[in-house]
Amino acid sequence: TKMKAKEKAMELVERFEKQIYNEFTTDEKWVNCVECALIVVDEIFNDPIYKAFKIKPKYWRDVKNEIEKL
Repeated sequence: TKMKAKEKAMELVERFEKQIYNEFTTDEKWVNCVECALIVVDEIFNDPIYKAFKIKPKYWRDVKNEIEKL
C-alpha cells in the first residue's frame, strides 16, 4: 500500500539523517536533513512530465507540506 504523506516525509528526512556527518549539532543536522528532503521533492516537481502539464502531484505536495512541518 502507498505510504501516507506524513510517513513518507519522515522516511525521506531520516534517510538523509543517516548520511549527514555528525559534526553538526542535532538541531543543525535535522535542519540539513529537512532541506535535503525538500530538494528531493522539488526535483520530482521539476520532472519534465509534470512541468509540461504544470501540475504538482497531490501526494508529493502533501509530502512537501509534511516535511515543512518537521
